[in-house]
Amino acid sequence: MRLWMLPVLLPALLLLVSCAGAPKKVIYSAEEFRDEVARRVGEDHPVFEVRFPELHDGERAPYRMAVNLLRPPFELDTASRERILDCVGFSGSEVVRLLQLRDCVINRPSKIEYNGTLTIDAPACLDLREGNCFALTNLFVGAARDAGLRSYYVMVEDVITNRSAGNRVFHINHIVSGVVVNSGHRLVDFIPDPRQYHVRTTLSDIEAAGLYYNNLGAHLMLDGDLDGAAYLLGVAEQLYPGSYQVQNNLGLLHRRRGDLEAAEESFERAFGLARFPDLVMGNLLNLYRETGQADRVDDLRRRLGRVTRRNPYLYIALARESAAEQDFGEALTLLGEARRINRRIPAIYALESEVWRALEKPRKVRRAQKRLQRLIELEGASGEGEMVDGFGAGPGVENRVE
Repeated sequence: MRLWMLPVLLPALLLLVSCAGAPKKVIYSAEEFRDEVARRVGEDHPVFEVRFPELHDGERAPYRMAVNLLRPPFELDTASRERILDCVGFSGSEVVRLLQLRDCVINRPSKIEYNGTLTIDAPACLDLREGNCFALTNLFVGAARDAGLRSYYVMVEDVITNRSAGNRVFHINHIVSGVVVNSGHRLVDFIPDPRQYHVRTTLSDIEAAGLYYNNLGAHLMLDGDLDGAAYLLGVAEQLYPGSYQVQNNLGLLHRRRGDLEAAEESFERAFGLARFPDLVMGNLLNLYRETGQADRVDDLRRRLGRVTRRNPYLYIALARESAAEQDFGEALTLLGEARRINRRIPAIYALESEVWRALEKPRKVRRAQKRLQRLIELEGASGEGEMVDGFGAGPGVENRVE
């Protein structure tokens, strides 16, 4: 089983990253974390619960996690720390401790099971023995630091997948752990066969917390709790204002609340921040079309040739527009682009069958419908719609980090 973290995150492997000539602090103690979060968002915040009903063990009740903004998601409680250190300890070299920790968290028979819907903190991950890549990284970072290792969060953007559910599409980002060992840097990845990542960003603990609350905010938004989502996404923005995932999800939230002007501002901000802007284009395209801004739709189409192509759902949306204009050749070309990125999307073949029917090609209609039926049986979804950003596998097209 593969672990996908919210989507989605690995910067340069340096503990100090230059920004406008000044280094940024990456690793925070629990006390420093609380002070910095309080400085940015204040000290007076309610502690509330986030509910996770989808546990692997169907006999367990839904899990409820208390969210306290001033408690680092990587901080282990006393009981969790004793369980980890009993397995790892402080003895041995840094290499030995890292290997022991990997064995303790990842390789043992009772290892933690991947669950893409669970963005939870370190103690909860250890307690439940399941979680997404964000949850596992929270646990690994906290456990490594308690074992005397310098560990930090890394976002890798080589790994971005799309999954659909109903009328929502999820961008799934990935997050992993970096560890300093003998003055060198190593990545700890929970994907069984990790690849060589080329697009990676070192995250400070504060930025990682922003993405963590982005995931939780997206979870609440998809659950219909728009007030709770607004609260956590607002915190996420203050902790990581440079995250396109957070801005994209704020746009979705504004749109759900009917504030299309604010939604447009957030989507355009996300578009400007994204390394791969076509990941946000679909939401902008839908909003421009909804608000009658045909000139801006055309401008987005012109920009498409200048971006790295990673979002198949954008091409499906553009193909549907071309088909509506009876430009069937362009529609098929765009569907070919979507298929090149990901051929396992039912919506591609649903639209293909419509185009071939309009072109009076019955054999090709039957072929497209056959592929569509096979994918619906396998995937159980044919979604196309708003894009949610996040880390880990989950519902919707909000950006999440897992």
